[in-house]
Amino acid sequence: MATEFDQLFVKAAVAKGMVPPEIAEEALAKAKADGEAGSWLVKKGYLTRHLVHVLGDEVTRSQMPKVIGNYRILSKLGHGGMGSVFKAVQLSLQREVALKVMAGRLARRQEWIDRFLAEARSMASIHHPHVLICFDAGNDKGKLYLAMELMHGGDLVRLLRARDGRVPVDEALRIIRDCASGLEAVARAGLIHRDIKPGNIFLDHDGAAKLGDLGLACLAEAHAEEAAAADGRPIGTPAFMSPEQARGDEDLDIRTDIYALGATLFALLTGQPPFGGKNSFAVIAKVLKDPPPDPRVIVPGIPAEVAEVTRRCMAKERDERPRTPADLRRLIEEAARAIGVSLEARTAMAAPPAAVDADAATDRWLVQPSFAPVGGEDQPPAEQRPVLDLDSAGSAGSSFGGADRRDDLAPDGGGLGPEGGGRVRRLGKSDQRVGVAAPSSDSGITPVEAPAERPSWIPDWSAAWGIDALDNGGPWVDLVIGGVTQRLRFIRPGAFTMGSPPDEPGRRADETPHEVSFSHPVWIADTPVTQALWNAVKTQGGIMDKLSSAVRGRHKSRFVGDDLPVELVSWTECADFCARLSRAIPGVKARLPTESEWEFACRAGAPGAHAGDSLGALGWFTGNAFGTSHPVKRKKPNAWGLYDCLGNVWEWCEDCYADYPAIALRNPVQRHGIYRVCRGGSYVDDADNCRAARRSPLTADISRPFIGMRLAIDVVFPGR
Repeated sequence: MATEFDQLFVKAAVAKGMVPPEIAEEALAKAKADGEAGSWLVKKGYLTRHLVHVLGDEVTRSQMPKVIGNYRILSKLGHGGMGSVFKAVQLSLQREVALKVMAGRLARRQEWIDRFLAEARSMASIHHPHVLICFDAGNDKGKLYLAMELMHGGDLVRLLRARDGRVPVDEALRIIRDCASGLEAVARAGLIHRDIKPGNIFLDHDGAAKLGDLGLACLAEAHAEEAAAADGRPIGTPAFMSPEQARGDEDLDIRTDIYALGATLFALLTGQPPFGGKNSFAVIAKVLKDPPPDPRVIVPGIPAEVAEVTRRCMAKERDERPRTPADLRRLIEEAARAIGVSLEARTAMAAPPAAVDADAATDRWLVQPSFAPVGGEDQPPAEQRPVLDLDSAGSAGSSFGGADRRDDLAPDGGGLGPEGGGRVRRLGKSDQRVGVAAPSSDSGITPVEAPAERPSWIPDWSAAWGIDALDNGGPWVDLVIGGVTQRLRFIRPGAFTMGSPPDEPGRRADETPHEVSFSHPVWIADTPVTQALWNAVKTQGGIMDKLSSAVRGRHKSRFVGDDLPVELVSWTECADFCARLSRAIPGVKARLPTESEWEFACRAGAPGAHAGDSLGALGWFTGNAFGTSHPVKRKKPNAWGLYDCLGNVWEWCEDCYADYPAIALRNPVQRHGIYRVCRGGSYVDDADNCRAARRSPLTADISRPFIGMRLAIDVVFPGR
């Protein structure tokens, strides 16, 4: 019979319209343990692993109380075989901790309860700067928990993702040297870790590494582990498991952890584990039979002395490995001296001052090289920067770096409204009305008088333009292609706090608040790209493009309609869409908005989870969408005239996914990483997922229902 977790999981998937009811019943029939229903749905192609993770988080949150013992839950940090880890606050001392809560199915089995409590005792017996601190353990109404030191730097998996797959040799050696020091303390306590891997090594703000998650550590003579080994069930992670551990040998010692540190060093240097395979059995077979791989085959520039460290640590025979963690530490230090690198840890800086070179001042452990901290880019003095004048056709005027004011956009004179005939100018081959198209009766957008002449900052490709009475001044332009019109709003440069505060409901660990500023304006579409616009752009190009589009027909969205947002588009397809649009209309520099541009425009100067308004007024989500997408512009626009930023469909952003640095940034964009970022939530998401700060990582080639895009176009300064 399916577990309670799987029943709730499948119920949520059906309620969101992701899975048909008859398929849900089959998934539950196949499931006998937590998570099996989701795995079966992934295998059959109904869900992606990402969606399973998202739905699982929702189910976990629905089951998880706000308070466990002496700890108030803030957000989920991760999960594993033993349970889930949460960011929490210890109420008695008001300090943040990482709270590990045992999975419900395990808390019902005495052998796993014993293992969990053994973890608490093991961790509490060790006091070392390179081992995570265990504060507390307990049982609250059947929920076993373990309170540990919270590591703000994340684990090595996060570091590898942030560094585009691998880290420099000196940093890799420093991390393993730290872990070897921590492992000395583990060995002195008579323990063996048994599950050292990148996901169980954490970094603090200073870049120092700490061993964590002693979930499989035990006293050498512990009977529970002896029984597991006797049954032939190796405990650990296959890719980082020593041969003797993979065989299920009973007489393991600390050298099995030295092997795992060597395998982790290999992963840091190359970006991949030393052995791979289609499944755990294939990996274990290679661990047992294949010689230790040479990291220089993958990364030729690795020094021979460093490759020798991995070879010795991963020797098949444990007598050929360093005998103790202290021996490993000395081996690493000798290799560092031989290649002339320092193992001194760097000190993190909270925020480099404006006059300091950002590359030198920024904490390399937390920040991507492609992020541009404030003051770190070469900017001309303010008086030399281009100035766009919103009041005239070409004379100097207001700088966009100043305060947001509406009066600089509304010169004296007669009104230009939806019924008042605006001026007609010849643009291209047709006469277009310059002014504001009649807004919908419930839009709340009021046009104001436009300048007498077309300002120089209005692009040549615009079919019409105007100014509305909005908080940011309200300039807009219309782009027309294939008979389809897309309105874009002028987003002024400014500054805001990106991310979410610690007390925001639904907040996630990757929403670290930090200051972001912009030095250049951008045009951003007032709606997600509709199916009509997508198909119009896709029919542009040469004869072969037109023929190909004719053969393929309309883009296959889940719900079909010209004014519905396009769905089932990958990041790669969206990038191709922007390139086609740019080729089709001279002067258009189309792209996806960056993450920071998207959130800045979504918030429109307002704080809060839903940008200062009710989600029901702004967007379509599970509370009002009833499982379908909806035509754009049916909800209230935000203060800057943008519709459907929250809900309806997720929207791809330009950036790769990475953790935010805790420093101020200017014009940031993340260029390196495995995943791309989606923003805004969708019609199948709840209110917690349709927040201005909510982020979702997906691979660039994935296309799913409820994922679309919004267009951004660079503003071209006059004379450039």
